[in-house]
Amino acid sequence: MRNKFKIIFISSFIFLLSSCSGNKKDDFDFSDLKIPVKESINNEAIATEDINSNNVQYELKPLKKREEVISSFKFEKNDPFLFDTEFSNESSEIKLKGFINISNKNYAVVNYLDDEGYITTESIGGKNTNLLPKGAFIKEINPSKGYISITYLDEVFVITFEG
Repeated sequence: MRNKFKIIFISSFIFLLSSCSGNKKDDFDFSDLKIPVKESINNEAIATEDINSNNVQYELKPLKKREEVISSFKFEKNDPFLFDTEFSNESSEIKLKGFINISNKNYAVVNYLDDEGYITTESIGGKNTNLLPKGAFIKEINPSKGYISITYLDEVFVITFEG
């Protein structure tokens, strides 16, 4: 087995050595090769072409209306336009009227859109109460400091008692 390997190695080495030992000179004929000619760029001609080709008409699509965007949202998703416009207006319509404490559980008495009632920290607008804007929920009821905090779209709004 070793002898067979030696024979293969030596014959391969001799073959490689003989193929590299030749003094060959390649003679290439470059007479048919064409050298590219550089064309001079005429800036005036390009500028004239650009001015003449300015007759492009752009057809822009108008933005979707608010109602179209809202209708594309499925139930329970947030309205992207609601936070800046409606909730800031609606939060001013929430009036904190007072607090009730029953069995160590705090309740806030609120008035919202001509409805009056109580809410707790489990209250979620549009789900289990109509005393909060849809999707808003009570983060904290603090009777000792006289405020409630409402969370809506990751923002916290504090409404104080106006006694």
